[in-house]
Amino acid sequence: MEHLTTRKGGLGLTIEDQKYAKFNSVLVPMEELREGDIALIGIPFEGLTYNPVGGRGGPEGIRKGLGFYRPYSPELDVTIGEDIQVSDLGDIAISPLSYDETFKRIDSVLKNVMEKGFVPIAFGGSHTITEGTVKAFSDFHNRNVGLLWFDAHPDTMEDYYGDKHYCGCPVLRIVEDGYVKPENVVILGVRSFHDSKGTIYKAKEIGVNMVYMDDIREQGIEKNLRWALERVKDGTEAFYTTLDTDVIEGNFVPGTQAPCPNGYLPNEITKCVRQVALSGCAAFDVVELAPSLDVRDTTCLLMASLVLEMIAGVGKRNK
Repeated sequence: MEHLTTRKGGLGLTIEDQKYAKFNSVLVPMEELREGDIALIGIPFEGLTYNPVGGRGGPEGIRKGLGFYRPYSPELDVTIGEDIQVSDLGDIAISPLSYDETFKRIDSVLKNVMEKGFVPIAFGGSHTITEGTVKAFSDFHNRNVGLLWFDAHPDTMEDYYGDKHYCGCPVLRIVEDGYVKPENVVILGVRSFHDSKGTIYKAKEIGVNMVYMDDIREQGIEKNLRWALERVKDGTEAFYTTLDTDVIEGNFVPGTQAPCPNGYLPNEITKCVRQVALSGCAAFDVVELAPSLDVRDTTCLLMASLVLEMIAGVGKRNK
């Protein structure tokens, strides 16, 4: 029952002790959000994939994970529901067999949320959704934005068997369509033997900043992240952050289509997301979560905790 409760009962009375409340109990209707508050949006779209892996279940998996946690961050001294309000707007009604129609619906919802002054946090879905969300975000900010891309892959494929909107293509589509300048794009976490020579060389050719995981470790994660944030904020109006589940060490995230070894450890990616939020991130998404592949909800819980870090970071920033 706790997962289904809201803060107020039918008589306007509290229906559970807030000292022991879980995150779901502090969600509010969108009408109660203030400027700078958070709007959660599910986008259960895998694209026209040849081998569906369950990414369309990502929003449900994130919500399940969120229901496990309490709404207080001791590191930031932020209480979600007090210092910042959150509303779950549900899932966008995607069109499973149409990129164009799905991107139109993403565009409409994202722009509406941002026009109201809310910070959107989206749950994919495959990384295909980020082509739609970033384009909407960029249009809203006069096509003057930065893009921080946490991923084991650069996502610069020309196409996949003719599919130009495949989950391995969005960085190339976003840059070549003029929505983000390549110098304001940073891809963090690219790793050995998970990418073709063509995608690596294409990333270099179009001029985006691509950082290998080995370099991140050698230079220091915090130092490297500061450098990345400088790049995405340099001369831009706002920056967007996307986090592919596979950027994390594969042993900790079985619930994704491409779990890879040698990625960020959970504590490392947690600190990164927290710092990104505190540094002014204006929109965030989590993608490539496939609950059907998960083991004991391990991946769902970790990715949900990263969503909470972003929310708390925005709340701290607002304070």
